[in-house]
Amino acid sequence: MDCSSADNLPHLLEVFEQSIEITARHMNNADTSGTWCASAPYYEKCRVQKSLASSRGTDSDQEYFLREYDRIVGNLGSFTSHAGREYRDRLFSELRQCVHAYHASVCLGHFGHTGPGSSGDPLWRDLIGELCGVLQDQYDLTDINALIALVDENNPDVLVSAPEDLPEPTPEWRTCHCHAHPGGNGHPTRRKSGSIGPE
Repeated sequence: MDCSSADNLPHLLEVFEQSIEITARHMNNADTSGTWCASAPYYEKCRVQKSLASSRGTDSDQEYFLREYDRIVGNLGSFTSHAGREYRDRLFSELRQCVHAYHASVCLGHFGHTGPGSSGDPLWRDLIGELCGVLQDQYDLTDINALIALVDENNPDVLVSAPEDLPEPTPEWRTCHCHAHPGGNGHPTRRKSGSIGPE
């Protein structure tokens, strides 16, 4: 087992759950408008996913972590549903910010300002996939999807497919990163849509 991942999972799961509670409090407190991140629970979800994918433990350990993960994901889904349009509007705004930040970081890499592996926060792309999955039925993501596909094509570090060896049961895992791609098969759809960097 990856000891660092295994040892860190209880803490990451706790932070994931707490992020939902904190976000709910912010939603109910108008005085905190503009001082918090609506997508924080989804970011923490991505952190847990990454740690789960790299951990290798006993069946009982892994089953416990997956049960906790599934339980908290269920809580997040319930919260997002009950929080309504106002919360989803915040998520949509933050999705746009994330996509443009992702775009800018890859462009900087092409112009030599950053090196391989430094195209922004490595969880940005995972978070973008999560938010697209949450919002795709309520918002027109056509332009956002096109930009994501273009940036992915030009990002040498991109890895947006879900890990194939994650133990079951986590049915949403295999599609959560591919909503931004028309193929929808767990792997990025590569479109020959041009370059965003210098030739």
